[in-house]
Amino acid sequence: MIQDLKVAIIDDDKLSTLNWKILLNFINEDVLLFSTEQWHVFVNQHTNADADQVFAVVIGKLMALAFNDSANEELVKSIHEHYPQMPVLLNCNQDFIQNKIPETSQPWLIQLSDNIEYKTLLQHFDYARQLHGIELKQSKSKIISEHGTPLFRTLVGSSDAITQVKDLMHKVASKKVNVLLFGESGTGKEIVARNIHYYSGRGEEPFIIVNCAAQGEQFEVAFFGCVSGYKNSQEVSVGYLEKADGGTLFLDKIAEIPLDLQARLVSFLEEKAFQRLGDNKLRKVDLRIVVATNADLKQKVDVGEFREDLYYLLNVLPISLPALREHAEDIPDLLKELIIRLEHEGQQAIRLNSSAIDALKLYSWPGNVRELTNLIERLSVIHEGKIIGLNELPPEYRQNIESNKSKEQGLSGQSIDADTAADSQFNAKPASTLEEKLYLKIVTPLTVSNLEQYLKSFEKEIIETAIEDSAGVLSFAAERLEIEEESLQLKLQAFSIKLD
Repeated sequence: MIQDLKVAIIDDDKLSTLNWKILLNFINEDVLLFSTEQWHVFVNQHTNADADQVFAVVIGKLMALAFNDSANEELVKSIHEHYPQMPVLLNCNQDFIQNKIPETSQPWLIQLSDNIEYKTLLQHFDYARQLHGIELKQSKSKIISEHGTPLFRTLVGSSDAITQVKDLMHKVASKKVNVLLFGESGTGKEIVARNIHYYSGRGEEPFIIVNCAAQGEQFEVAFFGCVSGYKNSQEVSVGYLEKADGGTLFLDKIAEIPLDLQARLVSFLEEKAFQRLGDNKLRKVDLRIVVATNADLKQKVDVGEFREDLYYLLNVLPISLPALREHAEDIPDLLKELIIRLEHEGQQAIRLNSSAIDALKLYSWPGNVRELTNLIERLSVIHEGKIIGLNELPPEYRQNIESNKSKEQGLSGQSIDADTAADSQFNAKPASTLEEKLYLKIVTPLTVSNLEQYLKSFEKEIIETAIEDSAGVLSFAAERLEIEEESLQLKLQAFSIKLD
């Protein structure tokens, strides 16, 4: 089992703390946030057993900036005094480790570099887990499709609809029953089929995918195989049933299977045995059959296009996959996972602001998750490493939010900015603090590839949020940002921020 442990962040700078939280949440690490003072309180009030929830500590910016080496040295020693084998991640050089840190603590100190990439950070946390003997997290994009395309390892999202599918998926995995997956195209039926295979105990055995709609005249041969000499065949052909022996046979678009083949499939399901074409020998195989369709099989039974006996043999345990529009609240999690996947493939990350995400939540998604994947891949090519706002989305993805904007204009008689319209749709309950508002606006992390733009955009969003949080009063906003009002005015000019 992968333990659900957290990373402790010790940082006395609020902005730095927020940045760490965003970065670590992006790579799917749970965090506990502490100032130096809060950490010492935590250490003094908790036992070693209580600290078992933490598997690594990251030291950020400390208040004693002028004596940063001394502050870091004191904190590292304090951590290892209470937790001798706690991995500590710190931006430092080798001289600091060798000269300032006790030799017994040095193996547990991990060097961080400036502007660290998330891939390197992932490696550091993997190493921290290994030091503790903890099983490593598995990438959700580890499974590869038959076309070589990385897929989500499992269904992404925490909505009720997706949670229900996940529960059914795990319950049925260990059962030796046929499973029927149905839902619109692009909802993730192959992902569910792979997970059922993976968790069934057959994970190391073959997983054979058959697209029943893409087979030609030789479908029956491809399915059952044939012996040499059958219809002038020159050699023995091994069919899908034998190739999947011991594993799982996934029949996609099962509604397209020819009627004559349906009859033979019924015979196989009832007898658990079959014959190669042109052969009298009865062959037994041990496999699991999972089928999928986006058609109404019961309707096809009623009109004579699908055998009723086959329908009931396959429909032992049906699982309905929801359309993306039915669980739009999962879109931010899907975006995060898609962006991680693209970075694994060497592409620069993009980031979507809150208005763009809100627009995607309002879109109907006829192509479901597959369409979302294609959109993010397209945006990553066109806007490589950039921040995607409402205007960067293709027109069809903006229609609903722009329609809402027009309606609000008509009701109020006032012009409403698209970003504001989106926020009113999905953030009716405003965040209570500046930090919470900033967290809502940022969904991807600082990386080397988009560092300069990220920082500029981040600073601009901080200023805009502080002004909004201060009702447009510059003196209040400057106080929130802990800068002089004159400095704030210069930044407004530099970023072309206009006050209403």
